[in-house]
Amino acid sequence: EQLEDVGIMWDVLSEQWENKFHLLVQFQKRERHSNVPPGHIEDGIKLGRWLSKQREQKKVGKLDSSREKNLEEVGVVFDPYA
Repeated sequence: EQLEDVGIMWDVLSEQWENKFHLLVQFQKRERHSNVPPGHIEDGIKLGRWLSKQREQKKVGKLDSSREKNLEEVGVVFDPYA
C-alpha cells in the first residue's frame, strides 16, 4: 500500500488503459464528442486505434464492464454505424 502511495503501479496494462482513457477524456472536452477518427493520434498515442480496439472487445464480449461504463460516460458509441 505504501508503494502505491508513491506511485508504484502493479498492473501495467491497467495503467496504460487509464492513460489512454484520460487522453480520450481530454479529446472529448476539446472536441465536444468522443467519436475519435481511426487514424487520430493524441500526444503521440494512437487514440483512434485504441478506441477501435475497445469497440472490438465489446463486440466480442471481452470488454470489462467497468471500462465499458467509463467509456459510455464520456459519450463513446460502441456501434457508430448503428
